[in-house]
Amino acid sequence: MPEAQSTRWRGKTWAAWGTLAITCVAYGVFALAAGFGLAESEKTRALPLPFQIHALAGGIALITGIAQFNPAIRNRFVRAHRWSGRTYVLAACLASIAAVLNAAFFDVSLAARMSFVLLGCCWLLSTLLAYWMIRKPNVSLHREWMLRSFSLALFFVTFSFWVPVLAGNGQGKDTAYFLAVTMSWGLNLLVAEVWIWQTRTGGSAPDT
Repeated sequence: MPEAQSTRWRGKTWAAWGTLAITCVAYGVFALAAGFGLAESEKTRALPLPFQIHALAGGIALITGIAQFNPAIRNRFVRAHRWSGRTYVLAACLASIAAVLNAAFFDVSLAARMSFVLLGCCWLLSTLLAYWMIRKPNVSLHREWMLRSFSLALFFVTFSFWVPVLAGNGQGKDTAYFLAVTMSWGLNLLVAEVWIWQTRTGGSAPDT
């Protein structure tokens, strides 16, 4: 790739990462505020303690997770990267387990509850696999599983987009909610898989 084109690509990547980082921090701070009871959440609080754990841990996962995907920061602050990565793993595990517990008692359709449970299980599994791979160590597979894990953490962000979009589509409330939940994490995971495939096969996407 020519140097000028490479420079432009790096600039676009920084801009994209910066935009996502600001979004993750904003949503993360809101989740922390909800967990501490300082902000109201539209999500049904079926079980107060699991909800608080889910909100607090989820907010921490968003804030620490996004920092893992900037190569410049990661390579310059190696020790900080390792500790923030460990913090993300712990937070993601707590948030995913609490999500499964809380989802079982949500006042939504059975299909939506099952989608929440599947999300929590996939998030927990991908996070544990990411940690296992770096302990082996296998950096390439660690990177791939971290991408999958964080794409599921971004459910916090994409869910707030799909709910109003599908709710205004004239579908039934239960159907719209189920689709919003499933698309919020399913499409995130699909995008992550495409990104992984591109980088694994030598595409033009940068190393993240």
